[in-house]
Amino acid sequence: VGMVDILSKLGKETEAAEKMKEARKLFGNSTVGKDRLSLAEGDMYMKRGDIKRALSNFKTIRSSSDVYMSARVRMAEIYLKRRQKHLYAGCYKELATKNPTLNNQMLLGDAYVRIQEPEKAIQTYLEAQKAFPQNSKLSRVIGSAMVATHDYKRACQYYEKASAAAPNDLSMACDLATLYRKLKDYGGAERTIGNILKQVEGSNEKEIDRVSLVKLYVISSDVARDKGDIQSHITSLQRAREIQKSILTRGRGGMSAEAFRK
Repeated sequence: VGMVDILSKLGKETEAAEKMKEARKLFGNSTVGKDRLSLAEGDMYMKRGDIKRALSNFKTIRSSSDVYMSARVRMAEIYLKRRQKHLYAGCYKELATKNPTLNNQMLLGDAYVRIQEPEKAIQTYLEAQKAFPQNSKLSRVIGSAMVATHDYKRACQYYEKASAAAPNDLSMACDLATLYRKLKDYGGAERTIGNILKQVEGSNEKEIDRVSLVKLYVISSDVARDKGDIQSHITSLQRAREIQKSILTRGRGGMSAEAFRK
């Protein structure tokens, strides 16, 4: 299979096809072998631009196969390029139905977002949240999707409820405070910021998301500036810079590469 892929990339289509025939003779009798070969052959046809044959190969792969997800993702991208939105989302719906993991349900919700069906995305995310209620990242995704529909009242109510369930989540507080500022509800923004700062006061510094804390103080400074409170604007901005400096001074430490980059 690896040789088929290499030959295809080199544009040696005839040799790739011959190798595929050899592989089918050697491994085609096993179910696992058939699935892997169907995926490889589908990839080969995609490189040739023969989308019809590629799809035919991907469709034969069993849902119990370890390459089933790879096949469905490839099919989805083909449908998206063809602007066949229903079929595109259908691939991810099939994945989520056959294997309802958080990741697969998130992929389905993301697919709906991608084809600009935010209400279906929200419903999918909410269903996922019922199965995985402790996932704060999912809560933020739901809030963001609600904002995308411009139903700001609904988004605020959702964020408030989610924040109450995760009172120490700085990222969630940043999202809610940002939304309140966008709506010029400065009281709501200040209340959100004040509540989360009370929660993190006295917390173990290692447990605090310092990158989000910097962002929170920047939001606080923006709110103060919008209100014309220059002194509070400067104070919050200085605090943000102090925390940012401490992050840089200490170096990455245990922080992820993504957090350090931010």
